[in-house]
Amino acid sequence: MKKQILLGGFEKKQISFLKKRFKQAKFHLLDQKNTDFQSVNAFIAISNFSFDKFYNNFRLSNFPNLNWLHVARAGIDKYFRDKLKFNDIKITNLKKIQGPQVADHAIALLLTLTRNINVIQKFGIDVSFKKRPIELKNKKILIVGYGGVGQSLAKRLIGFEVDLSTLNDKK
Repeated sequence: MKKQILLGGFEKKQISFLKKRFKQAKFHLLDQKNTDFQSVNAFIAISNFSFDKFYNNFRLSNFPNLNWLHVARAGIDKYFRDKLKFNDIKITNLKKIQGPQVADHAIALLLTLTRNINVIQKFGIDVSFKKRPIELKNKKILIVGYGGVGQSLAKRLIGFEVDLSTLNDKK
């Protein structure tokens, strides 16, 4: 029997690729009217919007055979605070994939602010500064949450010789 996979946020080309590549599965679209939710084994969201749509508009009780949810984001804690609802469902996300990209971006933003790059960008190279750029060495840095993004950020910050602390925000 073919696995029944519900897709959210996929484009036609992506769906066509999946159908050709995974012939052992039958794919349904989240917006498809005639989907038999009783038979769906997995839901894969390719965007935050599509997962939010699924999460906000459907009850898990409509999917008695659902055993896998894939969420296209790193931070998913807000969705799964009530663990009892998800006892038998495997949940995967992008925290390890997005971690390096988000950490790189965070470092870029941190350097933009501490090195006055934002001021130079706005007013030009000849701007006079009222305060000197901030050196990161020995500064105390707190990372709230230590999932894939937090761990990637910590690895990058070590090279700046900061005093690093983490706060895992799991409740």
